[in-house]
Amino acid sequence: MGSDRFELRRELYGVDQEALEHTIYFGSANLTVNRVRGLSIRVSARARAAAGPDAALLLDCADALVDAVDQARKSAAEVTGLNANGSNVAAWAGNVQLCMHAVVVDEDRCSDDFDGVRPGPVKDDISRRFRQVKRFAMNAFFLVNHAVPAIP
Repeated sequence: MGSDRFELRRELYGVDQEALEHTIYFGSANLTVNRVRGLSIRVSARARAAAGPDAALLLDCADALVDAVDQARKSAAEVTGLNANGSNVAAWAGNVQLCMHAVVVDEDRCSDDFDGVRPGPVKDDISRRFRQVKRFAMNAFFLVNHAVPAIP
């Protein structure tokens, strides 16, 4: 029944389900890269402007975010490398899951470091951005996890 629905959708709308899913994964991974990179740049700038213990905490956080950006880029590269003509989709999904999990762990590490920063506008701004970036990363992670049960 499910494949009949996809066939009908393909006939009515000209939508290839696999291509659509690949586009969603690719867009989600690249959006995560951009958001994590933006947060990393912002935290680095705030670290350079800070003084004392806040500066050290922000620098540690910025280092963790550099790692997160690298992992997000690896994830996006894995999505880009997926092709429909014979790729091992299960291995691809595992690699993407591993990279996206590392992004979330690195963000958590930075967020934990950031808890030590004094309350104020800097902490409020960065905390808000953390929540936004985490939402994008978790959505990308969810999409890939959702795809795994569908892989034969």
